[in-house]
Amino acid sequence: MKRKNLINENKTIVFEITYKNPILLLMKKSKKIKDRFFIKEENSRKFQTKNFEIKCFRKK
Repeated sequence: MKRKNLINENKTIVFEITYKNPILLLMKKSKKIKDRFFIKEENSRKFQTKNFEIKCFRKK
């Protein structure tokens, strides 16, 4: 498993992605992933899919 952090342009949301499938590392900079999982909430959230999980939380 590999973890990558994706930070949006405003640097307020941090995405922690755990890849279950190495091929998805090729998508790590994909805007689709950022857009799909972008949320504007104070509380952290976790998304689970077949191939990877994403934890999203506000950077303090």
